[in-house]
Amino acid sequence: MERNSLSPTATILAFPVGGRREARLWGAAPQERAAVREVIVDCDAWYHQAAMDETEPRGNA
Repeated sequence: MERNSLSPTATILAFPVGGRREARLWGAAPQERAAVREVIVDCDAWYHQAAMDETEPRGNA
């Protein structure tokens, strides 16, 4: 579980779509099922973007 940066009070539960452990797509559903829709996340694209962000220079290093 992790906190959503857009809403610090929301707890997001992540689970593999279809229950497959090796699934490439993950779903994120709010713990409280109010009027928030579920989101499907492409993990490969997310990790690729995170890796690209890590290679960018930061501050005055």
